[in-house]
Amino acid sequence: MVLYAVSRASWFSWASNALSDLGVGETAAIFNTGLIAAGLIAMIFGIGLGRFIFTDRAGRAGVLALLFSCLALVSIGVFPESAGRIHYWVSVAFFVSLPIAMFIMAGAMVIDDFKKNLSYVALTVCLAFVAAIPWGLPHDGVAIPEIVSSVAGSAWFVSFGIRMLKDAD
Repeated sequence: MVLYAVSRASWFSWASNALSDLGVGETAAIFNTGLIAAGLIAMIFGIGLGRFIFTDRAGRAGVLALLFSCLALVSIGVFPESAGRIHYWVSVAFFVSLPIAMFIMAGAMVIDDFKKNLSYVALTVCLAFVAAIPWGLPHDGVAIPEIVSSVAGSAWFVSFGIRMLKDAD
């Protein structure tokens, strides 16, 4: 939905805008509904992770952090830029908490069974760094770090979805 909103906004610039700029005006319904839906679906997925993969205490801490991140994503859609300062805070909460949740879950996998989880630990740590590093680089707008972080998080969700499907067999 985000990319569809970008395609509908001729004024949007990856270099000078924030993705949240799409949450007001003509693309608001597309963008905000997409964020809310994605956050709710990710919450359901996170609950599944807690039931099937991250069942110990450390894993549950990671799942709670992930659920917080998903709630922040929903909140970005509920509180667009036009809602005022709260939008800034829920956006920061999302982009900070997502890589933190991923790092916590990587630690939980190390504690659980490092050899069994080695590839997932490596993938999780790499994607968490990919989600976090763009924020430390100089930029005018924040759309590029936002999309890089979002794609890294999405890749992580897909990889663990595949793992859950494989483990279900």
